[in-house]
Amino acid sequence: MVDVQVALDFTRIEDALPVVSALCSASKPPILEVGTPLIKAEGMRSVRIVKSVCGRSPISADTKTMDTGALEAMLAAEAGADMATVLAAADMATIVEFVEEARRRGMMSAVDTIGVDKPLERVRLIVDHVVPDIVVFHLGIDVQTRRGANLEALVEEAKKAASLGPRIAVAGGVDAKAASLLSELDIVIVGRYITRAHNPLDAYRELLTALHH
Repeated sequence: MVDVQVALDFTRIEDALPVVSALCSASKPPILEVGTPLIKAEGMRSVRIVKSVCGRSPISADTKTMDTGALEAMLAAEAGADMATVLAAADMATIVEFVEEARRRGMMSAVDTIGVDKPLERVRLIVDHVVPDIVVFHLGIDVQTRRGANLEALVEEAKKAASLGPRIAVAGGVDAKAASLLSELDIVIVGRYITRAHNPLDAYRELLTALHH
């Protein structure tokens, strides 16, 4: 069954919390991702606050670590994150340090391929050195805005990594209309379709129904 992860890409914690509360009322709340903008604006306290408001959900800290891998994994874990992200574009030493520190602290690690030209090749190289819990094939917001989202191509690339060991996630332009593309993935990461919806809980339920039928 596909898990849904909701990216809270806000810049103020007070804007994120109504969405967190709404989603937390679901019978099975999604994974809640404390987005990079929110962490940069509010610090790691944002992870602690989201976890305190919805302890029923796994909490992902989207740290997008590029250096000091062990340190940033430690910071995320100490803030209460259940998972955190390191960039696939980082030096291999940073990725290994991040994944190993996350594992020591009982936190899941996710490698995010945003900005990598040949993500599948990079992922294959990474798993030769260390195997993260999750790999995220990610089409960033700027790319979607300027070039459009080719979600189908991204999903096809992601599926090729399914045999490498980590769980496979896709992020970038996901909505209920794209559900038929996503049913073979482990995690679907969605942002504005839910967080900017008039009723985020209804949008989440709509996506779940589309994914699982």
